[in-house]
Amino acid sequence: MDSQDSANKIFRQDFIDAKKNRWLGQAVLISAVPTYYYVLSVVAVIILLLGFIIFAQFTRRIQVTGEVVSLPQPNTIIAPQQGTIIKTDLTTGQFVKKGQALLQLDVSRNSNSGNSSQHALDAVAKQLADVESIMQKLKQNKATTLANLSSQLEKTRVTNQHSIQRYFAAQKGLSEMQKIADDYARYLKQGLVNREQVNQLRYLYFERQNAVENLYSQLTEQSIRIQDFEKEIATRGTEINTQILQYQVQYNDLLRQQTDLNASHVMLIKAPQSGFVENMIINQGQMVNAGDSLLQLSPSQHEQFSVILWLPNHSIPYIQIGDAVNLRYQAFPFEKFGQFAGKIEQISRVPATDHELARYRSAPKNTEAAYYKVSISPAQHQVHWQQQSLRLASGMQTDATLFLEKRPIYQWILAPLYELSHRVTGLTHE
Repeated sequence: MDSQDSANKIFRQDFIDAKKNRWLGQAVLISAVPTYYYVLSVVAVIILLLGFIIFAQFTRRIQVTGEVVSLPQPNTIIAPQQGTIIKTDLTTGQFVKKGQALLQLDVSRNSNSGNSSQHALDAVAKQLADVESIMQKLKQNKATTLANLSSQLEKTRVTNQHSIQRYFAAQKGLSEMQKIADDYARYLKQGLVNREQVNQLRYLYFERQNAVENLYSQLTEQSIRIQDFEKEIATRGTEINTQILQYQVQYNDLLRQQTDLNASHVMLIKAPQSGFVENMIINQGQMVNAGDSLLQLSPSQHEQFSVILWLPNHSIPYIQIGDAVNLRYQAFPFEKFGQFAGKIEQISRVPATDHELARYRSAPKNTEAAYYKVSISPAQHQVHWQQQSLRLASGMQTDATLFLEKRPIYQWILAPLYELSHRVTGLTHE
């Protein structure tokens, strides 16, 4: 009793009562649901799982990247050599004709004395100006000389015409005087006139005859002078024309030198075909290197678009023309714009070459594996969003989902076993 009293003093009475009333046995719960219900439920779940594995199918998919290209594809104009863009007046959407100048590329070189090409151009330009000035002076001198000679020739011809008229008049007067002299000789025999009158008439006749002969000599001299003037006009004109021709040859040679210097100083980039300016890659004053892209020309303003994808060789057997493809344009995030439909329209049957891969920015960089080029026709060429029409553009990066082989799920589950069985299979006989 003393020990119990001492224990009671150590522990509280509530603890002692709880220890006395504690249940030391095990409880058995009896469910109201029969056991076979649980068994049937488990069997049903197993049957559903097996049915799903056996009859359900899954399509293997592959994610690839590509880019949008326009059809016909734009022609990219590249820089033939290093230089600086010094002139371009083009704008996006502008139409240009074949052979039209697109821009000017300064390819000159500088030295300690300055721009050597520009110095040579300035020297040739000065020579051209000097030669042109000399030719102009020669032409003016020719015109003045020929005008003076022609004026003198015309005056000589007028004088000659007057002399001819005087000669014929004097000849006529001389003939009349001859008749009078004959009459006086007959009158002398008849005694009508004396000898002195006859001699005086003969003296006048001989004076008139000398005058006629002098006029004839003048006509001869004037004819010779006319011929000399005509010959001098032809000779002086030929001489001056020869000088002008020599300077013209020199002028043409200087023009050729100027053209060559311009070609080595400023290069003119021309349009290889008619079309519309689709993309201006450079600006005026920008430096470019050989091979840099300058601009893009599209043959038509109404473009069709295609998506170029690069598929690894292990996926080629499972796709065919007309298969559906899901497209996602990086410029239009699929979280907001969703995915876009497309169809396979062309499949390359040979792997792409390194040169072909280098033409596309979206092409895979790992060229050790074989990749095939696949063309996709997008169902939509425009994206409508918030009352706006956003058009596709060439070069737009694209992600695509292609659907490959479809098999039951159990085959996918057992695929490692299939692969293992193929690896351990012996020699295959035909």
